[in-house]
Amino acid sequence: MRIIYTILLSTFFFIAVSIMCAGLFLPHQLYAETEPGKNTPVETSIQSTIPVDPIITRIEVTGLKRSKDSLIKHLCGIQPGDRLSEFNPVACKNSMMKSGLFSEVTIDTVISENSAVIHIHALEKWTLIPMPFAASNSNSSMAGFFLMDMNMLGLNKKLFVGGIYSTYGWKTNLGIIAPHIGSSNYTGSIFSEISDYRYENADAKGEVYEQYDARLQKAGYSLGYKFFNMLTLSVTGNYNNTDVYNRVDTTKDDIRDARALGQGLSLRIDTMRHTGTFLHGLYLRTDYTHGIPLGSTGAEYDSVESRLVYSFGGFSDHLVKFYGHAGTGDMPDAFEERIGGKPGFRALPPEQIPADTYAGGFIAYEIPWLYLSWGTITAQGYWENGMYSRTESPVTYFYGPGGGFRLYLKKIAIPAVGIDTTYNFEERSLEMSAAVGFRM
Repeated sequence: MRIIYTILLSTFFFIAVSIMCAGLFLPHQLYAETEPGKNTPVETSIQSTIPVDPIITRIEVTGLKRSKDSLIKHLCGIQPGDRLSEFNPVACKNSMMKSGLFSEVTIDTVISENSAVIHIHALEKWTLIPMPFAASNSNSSMAGFFLMDMNMLGLNKKLFVGGIYSTYGWKTNLGIIAPHIGSSNYTGSIFSEISDYRYENADAKGEVYEQYDARLQKAGYSLGYKFFNMLTLSVTGNYNNTDVYNRVDTTKDDIRDARALGQGLSLRIDTMRHTGTFLHGLYLRTDYTHGIPLGSTGAEYDSVESRLVYSFGGFSDHLVKFYGHAGTGDMPDAFEERIGGKPGFRALPPEQIPADTYAGGFIAYEIPWLYLSWGTITAQGYWENGMYSRTESPVTYFYGPGGGFRLYLKKIAIPAVGIDTTYNFEERSLEMSAAVGFRM
């Protein structure tokens, strides 16, 4: 069976790399939104109207409340003293809008003899976002609070901190992401999770076959470098200590304590470009991790995971999106990826499906339904297909149609949110899942 899994994943990676190469070598046209639903090429004729190549003597940035001027210069790749021919206003606007921090950007250039002044006016989104929530049904209750700062220190650093308390236990999370460190091309991130929570493992029908409680201490980091403004290579690491107790419908040998130090590499390719409501282009990320055992409960393992998004414009201002997510490894049961409810696996019960080998994906068509002054509401339909398995267990397949909606807020730097409903033809079951994610 492992040979079959390897063939499936190799095929997936081959297709991903093929699409990636096609996207890199085909010519791309950057677009900027002129009116809702109308994307036209941004035309610049600066170079053709001046006899010489002037020096940029000043960069004026207006409209900022939290962001630093140095952030704008970094996103646009310009500094006083550069030649005007080195400045690409289309790429500058695309980079600023793609960051998700700004709702509007305008760029003007004033030329006087051999000098040029660039004026950039930007309207910022609200980036400090408190997120309290509570939910309850006949079986459980949950409450929590998270704080997101999408522009920490005004330097495009992302902060995510908070926790939840529920009938099943509690979790706390902390994460900081630096898309760039200072004005360099280095990137970095750190995260941690501490929890004491009850987990349920179920089959594709949602029938629970085992439960256990686990105390988790987990931390990780990444340090990378961005090449050509699109390819990022990172060194990654994590510490994972899981203490399992209160097993139900299982034995000690099924779900065991595990502790390991993971070290790995991550490759990310991002050619996405801003086109208004959506982003068009290619996003590919592949991660490899080797687990080094620690102590008496140490576990050695290897894992590979890859995600692919390829999106482009459909009819009018519509979006066509291809998505794929695959992974394999020999991780301890307590470390297995929980795939249910995630993109590519929305036909499966959320948070209840552990797997060490999996491959899923979908093709979706998304249509802006309502343009409002504060945001855009879209509707989408998709077809999802995939498989998964655990160690020494048979392969489970799933497939079926689904649909949902998304809310893209114009003035608040929060990821798109929405609800999806997916029907699994294999199990004749209907699953609902919450959708929270950045524009793709």
